[in-house]
Parts: sequence; C-alpha cells; structure tokens
Amino acid sequence: MSNHAERLRDFDAPADIAAWAAKHPSFDDAWDASPSSRHRVWLGAVSGVAVETIAESAAAAFFAVVESAPETEAFEQAVEESVAASDAETAAKLAERCERDAHALGSYRERDRTREAVIARAAGHVCRAFEALRAAESSMESDRLLRARTTASYMGGGVHAFLPAHPGPATLLVTAPASVERGLLVDAVTSAGEAVALLATLVLDTTSLDDAVWDALATS
Repeated sequence: MSNHAERLRDFDAPADIAAWAAKHPSFDDAWDASPSSRHRVWLGAVSGVAVETIAESAAAAFFAVVESAPETEAFEQAVEESVAASDAETAAKLAERCERDAHALGSYRERDRTREAVIARAAGHVCRAFEALRAAESSMESDRLLRARTTASYMGGGVHAFLPAHPGPATLLVTAPASVERGLLVDAVTSAGEAVALLATLVLDTTSLDDAVWDALATS
C-alpha cells in the first residue's frame, strides 16, 4: 500500500477514500486524480496541511455554494462566527443551532425546504470542524503548561522558563500526539469533509466549490 494510503488509514479516513488512494502509486498522482474536494481535504490533512486550513477550506466551499438569501442568512452567519470563534464552546453552540434547524427543516417535503435543510447540515459540519479544532488547540496548550509546571516543580524556578516553544496556530494532524488531541483533529477533518460532500449535492457543477477548497489548500 502506498504511503499516502497508509496515512489515510492510520488517521481513520473514510474507508472509501483510503481504498481509492491505494490505487494510485504516489501522492501527486492521487492529488491530481482526486474525484472530489472531499478526497483532497483528506489528502491535504495527511500530507501536512494545517487542520485550521482544512476547516477554512470547508467554510470557503460553503460560501462558494450558498448564495446570500434571507432563508440562509442565519447559517451563513453561523459559519462566519465559527471561523472567528476562539473557543470550542462558541463553535459547539453554533453547530447545535444549525443542527436543530436542519432537523426541523427536514420534516418538510418542499424542495426549497429540503435544500435549506442540507445547507443547515453543512453549516453544522463546518461549525463542528472548528469546535474540534479549538478543543484540540486548548488541550495541547493545557498539556504544554502542565509539562512546564511539572518541570518547574522539579528544577525550581518560574514556569515560563520551562515552557516548550508554542506550536502556533498551524495545528498539524501528522504531528499531533496519538491521544485526545489527535482524535479531535481527525474529527475536525471528518466534519470538514462531510460539509464539502453535502455542499456538492446542492449544485450540478462543483467548479466554484472545488476552486474554493483547492485554492485554500494550495496556499498552505
């Protein structure tokens, strides 16, 4: 099995994507042959694209597909606020609101309401991606401080003298510890991929969606 396919499997990527990737001898071949943006979201994640960028690419896809209209304004606002959210709790509340609306809209049979339900679900997935990302970042920072406090208690001196270098905002799935943080980052990528897949069902031509996702990933 190719290295990129092994990484996809190791990081709990959807089975269909891992199996598809195994058919391509190199990462570049798989990248170029990607049949959907969902595939590239996962390939990007296991090749070292920051998970923040992965989540942002799903938000970009959302705005590329969802045209501003009164009935979608609340969902667009939720996605905007989730991108700007600095904590997991805020993003979680936004996701819950979208999911409740999606459930309510799903009870209607009208075509427009069905479309709104899909948009609401996609927005919820984008918000969940940022919720998981922020939770992972918070957990990593807590662990960083705990290790510094432990070292300071043994060595003496101030905690800040023993703080490891801050990892910065570019949280990478490929370097995350195999622990809670890694699981959260996998959740973030999964949610981003699900959002993109849902959005693709709303349009006959996915060019705008694909361009938004691929442009976001290419800048990382």
